[in-house]
Amino acid sequence: MLSYLFGKGKDEKSENMDPELAMREAMDNHGDFNCKIDGTLELEDFLVFRGIVMRQGSRKFEPKRLEMNAKKLELYKAKDQQGYVQCFREGQAAFNKCVLEITNKACEWIELDVKNYQLSIQAYMEDEKIRARVTETDATVRLALDNTPITQDEKTVIEASKYKFTLDMEMYRKLASLKYTTSPQAQ
Repeated sequence: MLSYLFGKGKDEKSENMDPELAMREAMDNHGDFNCKIDGTLELEDFLVFRGIVMRQGSRKFEPKRLEMNAKKLELYKAKDQQGYVQCFREGQAAFNKCVLEITNKACEWIELDVKNYQLSIQAYMEDEKIRARVTETDATVRLALDNTPITQDEKTVIEASKYKFTLDMEMYRKLASLKYTTSPQAQ
């Protein structure tokens, strides 16, 4: 189903360097995207569509991600927490913009109404098991793009992952608290 996400098959050519063209090729390789009578995508087609969009949106974001990571590192070294949080927010917004652009182009390419795609998301995210499957697919797609080899032992990787998760959760909490303290109602 999502085999192209995890590497090249024997007869497959390399992926197009342009994320939009790669998206079109992947959509064409998949074939027809089947919809239910209400216009929403069938689950398997939804997962493929979302996987393609997530992969190509992530590829489109990659240059900006590298730029933002360098900026975040400098801010971290300078102990500029507010600047770091702002940079983190900018990175999230830029990533979402890339994914949205690819989503809109993908919907246009396969002649799927964007509203029907949004309804598909809404319908599938209501079911806890399907939501977990969608989240797993998203994570798998993003991890497939990371070509950094892991050379450390398992214990070190687990400790580093726990530490990174703790920092990420702290960042999300700070962002959430800033959202509520800077809202127009709070002023």
